[in-house]
Amino acid sequence: MYLSKNMRKISSNTQIPNQPLSVLQTESLMKQHPAVLWLTGLSASGKSTIAGLLNQILCRNNIKCFVLDGDLLRNGLCGDLGFSAEDRKENVRRVSEVAKLFYDAGIVAICPLISPFEKDRKFARSLIPDPYFLEVFVDCSIEECAKRDPKGLYAKAYKAEIPDFTGVSSPYEKPQNPEIHLNSCSDSPDQCAEKVWKQLSPLIKANSKYLLNKPNVMKYNQIHKTTQEDFWAGEFGDVYSERNKGNQFIASNLKLFSKIFSLTKDVKSVIEFGSNIGQNLKAISQLLPMAKRSAIEINPNAISELKIQDNLEVFPMSILDFDSEKKWDFTFTKGVLIHINPEELEKVYKKLYEHSNKYICVIEYYNPSPVIVSYHNEKDKLFKRDFAGDMLDKYSNLRLIDYGFTYHRDLNFKLDDSTWFLLEKQ
Repeated sequence: MYLSKNMRKISSNTQIPNQPLSVLQTESLMKQHPAVLWLTGLSASGKSTIAGLLNQILCRNNIKCFVLDGDLLRNGLCGDLGFSAEDRKENVRRVSEVAKLFYDAGIVAICPLISPFEKDRKFARSLIPDPYFLEVFVDCSIEECAKRDPKGLYAKAYKAEIPDFTGVSSPYEKPQNPEIHLNSCSDSPDQCAEKVWKQLSPLIKANSKYLLNKPNVMKYNQIHKTTQEDFWAGEFGDVYSERNKGNQFIASNLKLFSKIFSLTKDVKSVIEFGSNIGQNLKAISQLLPMAKRSAIEINPNAISELKIQDNLEVFPMSILDFDSEKKWDFTFTKGVLIHINPEELEKVYKKLYEHSNKYICVIEYYNPSPVIVSYHNEKDKLFKRDFAGDMLDKYSNLRLIDYGFTYHRDLNFKLDDSTWFLLEKQ
């Protein structure tokens, strides 16, 4: 036996056979994309309960899934293991390998395990391609977990009757950047499960080649709130991502954002609503190397590109579903509001405003009054208006700092014909 680069155990004198079906072929047959949900947290934090509710939600939505519960597996596959650090590592390794088999079979694997060590969770992640591994941190204080104590384990642990008990006599390393952060102290299990479903559903359904290519079905798999979201989460969004790769876009964005940030002070965090593959954020990282950067994106392939970037927090979801307790110094959109269904614009304005500590920047096609424009021969996919004006009218404490224009005939720094508006909270 030997270890592969990602520390995966490989038996000697064996050869891994080629799978008869690729993931894309399996996706087409199963009418879903596989994924692994890894629920980590203290004992009694609610992992198994949330996993069970998720199982019900997925089944109601015709998603094939299976729960690999930690306690269940310790009564079979992992029944020979204890709770030492080494045994916990082996427990996670075995469950990770089983989860990968489910993934290869086209099934969504839901894995509620304490899995207290960051290194072991990274191993689990290494087996599944981005963005289809979602680490879900079920966050609950140890005081609340001990109060619940459905199995009476905390009482025994505090009496030293159970050695190596996570949170009491053995450490728990909290996830630093989980895809989903649940607060199971304040939110009900149903609320937690719904939050996970909202983030999971675009990944496992929107990219279905079966629904995109099968005759006599809708061109876009409508699982989002609007047809515009389905449009960008699917095949067209993939093509758009390919079109916008290249260093020339970063150079043009450097000129644009250097002007915008010259008008700001002390920007230490930035979030882009609808970031695609992150060309804007790459430029910003050069201008503000110490600033924390975050991105919200709905297209699965673009999300994969974003996750390659260093020190970038990624929220793989619809803007309409985005919610966070955090605030950023600088929130912005670039060529995104024009593709939002007008009936949903007020919600997006609110999210831009409420998640901003100070600055909001809108870089969009401008028109003094709302108009609908054909976009690549598609109807109802591009909407021009005065977005900044809408926000200034809606929020009385916003003031306009400056505005400008980018031009497609700029030979050195070519960008779409867009108008940018920098707004500040007072």
